[in-house]
Amino acid sequence: MLYAKEGFVENLIQQLIESRKEGHWWDFKREHHKSSFDLLHDILCLSNAIHSGDRYLIIGVSEDFDLVDVRGNSPRRNQSDILDMLKKKNFAEDIVPCISLVTISIDGSDLDIIVIKNERVKPYYLINDEREAKKILKSGVIYSRVGDTNTPINACANPKDVVIMWRERFGLTQAAEERFKSVLMEYENWRYDGISKAYYSLDPDYSIEIEQSEKQGQYWWQLDCFEEPIAFDYVLKYKNKDLYKIPVLMFDSENLSFPFPNIEFVAYPNDGITSVECYCDLFCYVKGSIKFSLLCHIRAMEVGGKESKEFINTPIRTQIKPPIISLPFIIFEDDESKNTAIEKLRNKIDEFKELSSGKDKCERLFSEWAFNLINGE
Repeated sequence: MLYAKEGFVENLIQQLIESRKEGHWWDFKREHHKSSFDLLHDILCLSNAIHSGDRYLIIGVSEDFDLVDVRGNSPRRNQSDILDMLKKKNFAEDIVPCISLVTISIDGSDLDIIVIKNERVKPYYLINDEREAKKILKSGVIYSRVGDTNTPINACANPKDVVIMWRERFGLTQAAEERFKSVLMEYENWRYDGISKAYYSLDPDYSIEIEQSEKQGQYWWQLDCFEEPIAFDYVLKYKNKDLYKIPVLMFDSENLSFPFPNIEFVAYPNDGITSVECYCDLFCYVKGSIKFSLLCHIRAMEVGGKESKEFINTPIRTQIKPPIISLPFIIFEDDESKNTAIEKLRNKIDEFKELSSGKDKCERLFSEWAFNLINGE
């Protein structure tokens, strides 16, 4: 079993139990479902609940909100069991709820928590009936949860809630700044004029203007490669209003373009902590950020608006020909994983100092060392 880290889930679940009620994004069960049919119904309802955060199916709490240790449950499903069950069901567009299972311990009792990630792909629904005895989960029907109550299997979610789900999927509940991130990744719907302008064909209020710019910074990968990159600004606009202005660099001969990466300072000379002799910078992107969306967009548009084999593989290289330049930039899942990686590098900085002692081009050496360490190479 995967046990919850750092107490976050444990503290949250304890608070929910102490509230002595169920809610629209959490549900208590005394024990693991005997029937996969009933488990599927619960997951569908929670997945479609109108809520901006993750959802929790908490197993090991009685109707009176007492703890019931799940170690003796039969069946006691693990994460793999639940994922396998969901993958075998015929979800519309093959979009399956993203779940994980963690185990927490409270006052000596183990509880299993099915965590359902909130994703903007609702509504989830089946395209084939799912049957058990006389019970049917109907194809095309959207089940949800309001307050502490699931949509019954012989009913349908409130139409107003269904409208909200579809609006969320299409990005219509987002501010333009936030929606631009997903719009950029709908590569097939962008139209470029071949020079310096582009627009999103499904909503031309979203557009891009490309302007030549001054060079940004003097980092090793700008100076040590066989050519210097050309600098541009990608101006992302909504209704002709500038929302973002993002520096983009292009190695022309290499057919390689990318947004200027985020720079995280791991260590530097005279920082009073590490006694390193060079600047130890981490170059990266974080998924979910506008820079990451633009990176995906640029990479896809380079090869006809699609995701190639080398799409966002790292290190970043040209997708069009045998590469010469290889950029050890790192792509992080989120800010937490980025911060964890930075802490790991700082804790191991003495290993780098020993490795780099007496060598030239230590900034580049650090980037490559950090990339290999974080990626486990």
